[in-house]
Amino acid sequence: MKKMKKITTYCPTYILLHNNFIDIDECSTQTHDCSIHALCTNVEGSFQCECEPGFTGDGKTCNDVDECTTQIHDCSPNGVCTNSDGSFQCECKSGFIGDGKTCSDIDECTLQTHDCSPTAECTNVEGSFQCECKQGFTGDGETCNVLVDIMTNNTQYTTNCTNIDECTTETNDCSPNGECTNIDGSFQCECNPGFTGDGKACTDIDECTSQTHDCSQNGVCINVNGSFQCECQPGFTGDGKACNDIDECTKQTHDCSLNGVCTNVQGSFHCECQPGFTGDGKTCNDIDECTTQSHNCSPNGLCTNVDGSFQCECKQGFTGDGKTCNDINECTTQTHDCSPNGECTNADGSFQCKCKPGFTGDGKTCHGSILLHPSLDIDECSTQTHNCSLNGICTNVDHSFECECQSGFTGDGNTCVDIDECTTQGHDCSADGVCTNVEGSFQCACESGFTGDGKTCSGRL
Repeated sequence: MKKMKKITTYCPTYILLHNNFIDIDECSTQTHDCSIHALCTNVEGSFQCECEPGFTGDGKTCNDVDECTTQIHDCSPNGVCTNSDGSFQCECKSGFIGDGKTCSDIDECTLQTHDCSPTAECTNVEGSFQCECKQGFTGDGETCNVLVDIMTNNTQYTTNCTNIDECTTETNDCSPNGECTNIDGSFQCECNPGFTGDGKACTDIDECTSQTHDCSQNGVCINVNGSFQCECQPGFTGDGKACNDIDECTKQTHDCSLNGVCTNVQGSFHCECQPGFTGDGKTCNDIDECTTQSHNCSPNGLCTNVDGSFQCECKQGFTGDGKTCNDINECTTQTHDCSPNGECTNADGSFQCKCKPGFTGDGKTCHGSILLHPSLDIDECSTQTHNCSLNGICTNVDHSFECECQSGFTGDGNTCVDIDECTTQGHDCSADGVCTNVEGSFQCACESGFTGDGKTCSGRL
């Protein structure tokens, strides 16, 4: 196989790739030497430089063209040309207005931007104005004095009299609340804004009384000398001219009770106690529905007062939610403890046990027939053959029994009446607690604002 000869070629503006020459883009690779004020254009195997508009040169060196000096600008003849790097700017001369390329004359006389004397005539000229004193006055037009004819020895002379400025010299009699304006040979008085009169006597205008103020309907107008002030009413916020309602409920700036509800109204707020509490909304006390009998607990239920409400619970021997309580039939449900030799009889909220015929006992314990043992004492208490009260205690004695009322009841044992410890002051509730009478006893609960078990109540929360 013939060995190929290696050829090395150097091209400054080409790249040799796989024996092919590729043009180098000196503009993209920034390997050109064009001026920063020139445009680089790539050509095959090289590049070209050309100065940007506003510059002149060979592209590698570019100098700014001064359009103002060379008069190649398009500024107005009434404008001023200012050269800048690569460009120029136009601005109208004093006395003209426009964008510099188009400049129109300013008529100072019509626009009253001149400084001619009030006794002079203003004449507009291109780019400026001229002042000339009126007939009977003399001066440069900016200052004009009165010419006065004086007769002396039958000869008429014209003299130059200077006007006295009574305003500057304070020789006027204008009101302190008025403004003095000097005029030729005299002066004029005019009241300041907020005052009324001829300028020599000026009286304050009460904008509040005359309803010429702009205070808000929810604001208060306060008259001051020569003016007025606006201030928002309580319950509103703003500058007095615009007054917005303050929502005391949202901002928590009200003084409603924690157990009350705040309702915002225009400029104020209302307090109302929550259900279960009573008061004016700022002070709310718990309603004891149990004591006031305003609950809906069942007659066979127990009412327990809680803060702002109450709870119902069925008494022992009843079932339900406390508002509806149904008797539990222990006999049917076999939840009684009567003797197998006894009989169960359901009662409202409870049950009774009685020994079957031929047996003796309290029904929960039944023994063989007493007829076989005449000398055996009958325990009337166990056999439930006594006539003690349901709220009494039966004590068996030899061949008889005795009745005694349970604690919390009074009577002879056969008849027992509940003792109201709350009314008779026989309870031990705290002085800061509330006593509630229940069958055979009483309950204690701390008043609203106190904590404890009712018998001991700690200070207010």
